[in-house]
Amino acid sequence: MVHNGDGSLWKENTKASYGTEVLAETGGGAPILAEIDSMVAAKKAFSLLLFVAPPVTGSSKINFNCNTEFSRVRFASMLGPTPDWFIGASGLNLYRNNNWIADTTINLYVYDAGTEEGDVFGYNNPATSPQDNIQLLQAGQATVLANSNPVLVVIATARFTKQ
Repeated sequence: MVHNGDGSLWKENTKASYGTEVLAETGGGAPILAEIDSMVAAKKAFSLLLFVAPPVTGSSKINFNCNTEFSRVRFASMLGPTPDWFIGASGLNLYRNNNWIADTTINLYVYDAGTEEGDVFGYNNPATSPQDNIQLLQAGQATVLANSNPVLVVIATARFTKQ
């Protein structure tokens, strides 16, 4: 979504909303879309960004509008099949110091939504109780992704270009 400083879809070190949980665990979008609609109605968000994740070695492109009041971008995409892992950007501000960023690429790392147990690919894991905060996934929590490495690497990038 495109939002202002008051809009929040998900944020590290906070509990995942129901919509973020469903997206991270199953890829279901209806609850998070409803949360975004609520933020648009409350004037905390300007628009919804809806795009299909690219194939593993491919890319996808979307165009969207921002303005000086709504200059932040936030998105998430399930990483599956996993317990509750996802990638995304959390509040990237495309307007800084009274200037639009012309071209920037950000690295996307894997986050743990804190809602389901498990460290390998698969679904239907037990719920994390009590629910943890959203955190960057660590190698020790995801042996299947770490592949014996001490840290997890960038899993994707997102490029933003001013039109």
